[in-house]
Amino acid sequence: QMSVTDAGTLWFMLNPARKCTGIAHANGEDYWFLTQAGGTNEVHAFRIGVLGVDEGPVVSPGGVVLAPELQTGFMVASVQGDRFISQAYNVMVPNETFIELYTFDPATGTASLQHSFADMSGQYWGAEFSPSGRYLYILKQDGVDDGSGNSTWRYTLYQYDLLQADIESSRLTIATQNYFLGGMGFSKNNMALAPNGKIYINR
Repeated sequence: QMSVTDAGTLWFMLNPARKCTGIAHANGEDYWFLTQAGGTNEVHAFRIGVLGVDEGPVVSPGGVVLAPELQTGFMVASVQGDRFISQAYNVMVPNETFIELYTFDPATGTASLQHSFADMSGQYWGAEFSPSGRYLYILKQDGVDDGSGNSTWRYTLYQYDLLQADIESSRLTIATQNYFLGGMGFSKNNMALAPNGKIYINR
């Protein structure tokens, strides 16, 4: 459940998936709160102004239907607010994940599925847009053998050019790195664009 606490608690959605993001409204004053509705393929955008949450969301149909095991993931918006990424991670089948790119209208709150990424087997733990919004970066995490019988994590960073007609074929491998990390733990999204224009990654 989600709440806005300016004037007490106001419950405004009962079936959110475990992901959300915020995008500035085109009027320069309000904001959109975006999430996906569990059990559906819908994106819900709630307009938030000085008086709190407006009545009723803007509902847009999207891609994969979020069954209970697919409701974990993350959402990341571009700086421009015209696109966002949504990841659905299967908690029952750890290497099954869905990553979808949406366009977004910050004036109306409507979202449209632009692209569903193919060949997304494995664990994907980060996505971020470039400052211009042209490029999308996606981080993949895999468990591998380091060649000596020891298990380690391999991280691969991909870049996609969103201005290309075929987004899938624009994929470039930017970096691959193995890390041996003891213990347990992970992040649902571990990439962030900073004000200095750099994208930071943590694990």
